[in-house]
Amino acid sequence: MGYIKQAIKDQLKSCLSLTGRDNRRTYFANILMITAFTLYGDLFIHARTHSTLVISFGWILGILGLIWEFFATARRAHDFGQFIWVPFLLTFFNIGSIWVVKMSYLAFFCRLIILLIPGDSSANKYGDKPESKIII
Repeated sequence: MGYIKQAIKDQLKSCLSLTGRDNRRTYFANILMITAFTLYGDLFIHARTHSTLVISFGWILGILGLIWEFFATARRAHDFGQFIWVPFLLTFFNIGSIWVVKMSYLAFFCRLIILLIPGDSSANKYGDKPESKIII
């Protein structure tokens, strides 16, 4: 049981880290999982129940997905030598799409561009080149 707790702690530390670099495959895998995570949150928020607990759980999932995406995007931006302005821009589009639905299209295209930009081929100031495998 202690091994499982330690594995969960290590995984949370790696997910919620602003240091290091993520390759395109890792970023894509993270975005797929974040999308599923936030879709479940949306499902709970718009459930046909009037239970405050269910709706609150949906909001918690949505906020956790937003935080997770911020950190994943920051590590991906480090891979192509950019700083933290990239995840702030994406977070602005994500939060703005709550009120202006067309901003969700901007968030989608921002994710697509971040995914398609090749990373630096050698070490940069954010770390060594990430391994060519999916790390979640």
